[in-house]
Amino acid sequence: MFDGFWSGIFGGLFGPALATWLSRYRYWAVFVTATLGVHVIAFAVGAYEKGVAFAIQVMLEKTFTPVGILVPMGIGLLVVMVAFVGTLNNPGKGNAGQ
Repeated sequence: MFDGFWSGIFGGLFGPALATWLSRYRYWAVFVTATLGVHVIAFAVGAYEKGVAFAIQVMLEKTFTPVGILVPMGIGLLVVMVAFVGTLNNPGKGNAGQ
């Protein structure tokens, strides 16, 4: 029950605004920004928790593994899907279905 509350708050309040904002950009730019952003955030968290040298070492070891490639790509594709859904809801772009 509590999960449904948070889903409604984040999906209902922030979802449409975020989707409309992302729909202004090209899909490849949204994908690249989100994918690189995941790597940057992972590095920043590692540097904050354990130090910069440890973060560099872990990023060099983990970035080119299947998980290090596919998880950020999946998050990037999810953000592109949100941007695509935002174009469907944006009345200013002249949707084909209308």
